[in-house]
Amino acid sequence: MEIGSLRGESLFNASTTARHCTSLSLSKQDLLNFGLSSQAASMHRLFTKNIPNIDHIEANSLTYDFRKITKRFDVIFIDGDHSYRGVVSDTKNAFQLLRDQKESTIIWHDAGNGYEDLRYEVISGIMDAMPPEFHSHLYRVSNSLCAIYTTRDLSSRHLTSPQIPNKVFTINLGYELFPTK
Repeated sequence: MEIGSLRGESLFNASTTARHCTSLSLSKQDLLNFGLSSQAASMHRLFTKNIPNIDHIEANSLTYDFRKITKRFDVIFIDGDHSYRGVVSDTKNAFQLLRDQKESTIIWHDAGNGYEDLRYEVISGIMDAMPPEFHSHLYRVSNSLCAIYTTRDLSSRHLTSPQIPNKVFTINLGYELFPTK
């Protein structure tokens, strides 16, 4: 499940390996009402419009009744409202939608402004909404803007900034033109 999707790149990628995906995101009209330009709003669900294994729920996650969602999820990706209030709401709802709190995972995007810092309103919202007994299972993922909740046994360490790079990523890319209509 993804809470907060604009163009849908993350959800599109997940849909290539997941049997089923669910997106809860603002409608195109809501995006316009929140002040997004018409050009930006026109990209609403660009990557996920016609993907058969994705269900779209168009709603504001702050006001949506999550009890309407009867499915439970192994992975929940939160990339919606990054305000403290939005993160608290989305996090509380995400924990209610996990298939198994010991095996399932929550990922928050934009938990940092960069790769070596924290976005405090996001981290505070996560910590305040997360059950206290799970705080020790919250990690900031290196080389990303993400935080993750998992009970898997991960090696971790406290990082100082600036970090001396210790790895190089190699990516082999190809491309094909994306149909825009």
